[in-house]
Amino acid sequence: MSSEVPVTGLDIQMPDSWQIDGWNGLGSQYSGLQPNIADGCVARVVPSNASNQDLKWEALTPEIAFYQPEYNNGIVPVKAGTARFRVSSVENPSFSQEFSINFSYRYPLQSAFAPAAELTLKKGTVQELDIRTVPENATEQRFVWTYDKEGIVQVQDTITSSDTSNANNPRTTVHSVYAKAAGTVTVTATPMDTTGGAEPIVFTVTVTEGGTEDSQLKAKAEKGIAHGQAYMTGSGVSAYSTVMNGPFFPSCVPADEFRPRSWKPTMPASARQ
Repeated sequence: MSSEVPVTGLDIQMPDSWQIDGWNGLGSQYSGLQPNIADGCVARVVPSNASNQDLKWEALTPEIAFYQPEYNNGIVPVKAGTARFRVSSVENPSFSQEFSINFSYRYPLQSAFAPAAELTLKKGTVQELDIRTVPENATEQRFVWTYDKEGIVQVQDTITSSDTSNANNPRTTVHSVYAKAAGTVTVTATPMDTTGGAEPIVFTVTVTEGGTEDSQLKAKAEKGIAHGQAYMTGSGVSAYSTVMNGPFFPSCVPADEFRPRSWKPTMPASARQ
């Protein structure tokens, strides 16, 4: 008959420093430092045959790094800095130990440049910013985006990879500008990584309401909706009850409103005999 083997201590061995590099595309986060898998990273109870092997992890600086047991992701860095953790035995919390790890980017961002000092967009459009970084393979290429006026544009950073399951696969950071309302706004992009000396980028975005062509298309669309509503209520049946100029136009919409300018009705071959 087996008896319970109590926990008598902890065996915690962690590196003093660790470089942030790999990207977990499935979790949209940096790759973690996995205890008992990565070299020099050990976290377990003593003795090794203790009945209860469970540990409780507490991230004391979650803004720098956190612990994620799911999928054995381990210690996941958020950004560069010194992260502190407390590990305790679940069976006997009196066995507890704190440690710290200094996280740094493998390739620090030294500088970044916007393609132009001014940018003009039409309301409702999206455009990618071609921001150049030094070095080109800087580990962290995202920014904290702020605006001198809210509600005109919004910039979003997205990290993409051709193989999200491969943490070492090359990745690309895409910066997308969403034009939300007409106006002019000064945008400031503060690098998330300033450890290499990178400074904020400042540029201006002007959002216009759209050109004459856009207004005409909008007017035609609104008119088409009005025709459809009239047909559905019966008030427009007499004017729009027949299909006009072929099967390309529904009976509730006048054909000449949406017919391409170069389009001409084609006479059936039987009628040309």
